[in-house]
Amino acid sequence: MSSFTLDAPEELTTSSKLDVSGKFHAIVKHVEVNPVLGDKMVRGFRAEIEILSPKEHAEKTCNLLFANGDMSHKDKGEFARTKQTAFCIATNLIDFTALGKSTEIDLDNAANQHVCIEIEQKADRNDPNKHFPELRYSNIYHVDDPRAKSYPRDENALKLTAATRRPVEYFDAVAKKRPGSANSSGSSANKVTDDDLAGL
Repeated sequence: MSSFTLDAPEELTTSSKLDVSGKFHAIVKHVEVNPVLGDKMVRGFRAEIEILSPKEHAEKTCNLLFANGDMSHKDKGEFARTKQTAFCIATNLIDFTALGKSTEIDLDNAANQHVCIEIEQKADRNDPNKHFPELRYSNIYHVDDPRAKSYPRDENALKLTAATRRPVEYFDAVAKKRPGSANSSGSSANKVTDDDLAGL
């Protein structure tokens, strides 16, 4: 006979880790600079997020890695920098005037900021049966960004927290220029429309 003492919980619960792909409204819980994964330090940062909406995934969490770009890669790290910058804009650490510049930021200020985010579950290279969450492309947006209008939102959560809100005009900087619209000469301000945002 193999004797074993089991201390059973009062109820059975499911995993608190997000294990599905999709579009979500989430809140940033914590950001860690240069995290250690296994026995290796990764340059960049890792963000812990908690899902707020859709409700069936509320309170699920995941960690997303925003590693620095590899300068030996054919894109010279451009895609990695784009993902990091999208995170910083979505969490109000910088605004669009910071594009193209080198800026010192305090990642601790991303905590408690709301974001709209698209996550995909990627297969582990070493074990295809294991999956890990990853940001899909650079699809992380400020909750007021018109590019994320199809993403779910928990409006009550937005009202109850000190989430920084932005007027729609704030996002004119990321609207596509259409033929016939005002160009960089600045003769008139461009306004965000669905056509402008298509494909971004």
